Amino acid sequence: TRRFFVESLMQRLDRRDSGFLVAVSFLDALHPALCQAVTGYADSQETLERLCDATPILTEGVGSSWLRIHALAGEFLREGFAALPDADKQRYYSAAAT
Repeated sequence: TRRFFVESLMQRLDRRDSGFLVAVSFLDALHPALCQAVTGYADSQETLERLCDATPILTEGVGSSWLRIHALAGEFLREGFAALPDADKQRYYSAAAT
């Protein structure tokens, strides 16, 4: 049931937003600047804000600009990340490390 809920939620997102979430799913915590470095999306701040408002996938820290992916959604998204080509995963890892 939980997996169905997350799958249904992800299917309602546009391709860009779902791709964004998969690309950053390996991170423990999300920050707009870090997400921009990983995805290359100049509008990462707006994307995160929109996803926070529109879905229960992201949780905000009190008084912080850092976010976390809900555990259930994170599990699902990391499966998508694992299915990415190795070159893409390596590019995301490298971007996050710099």
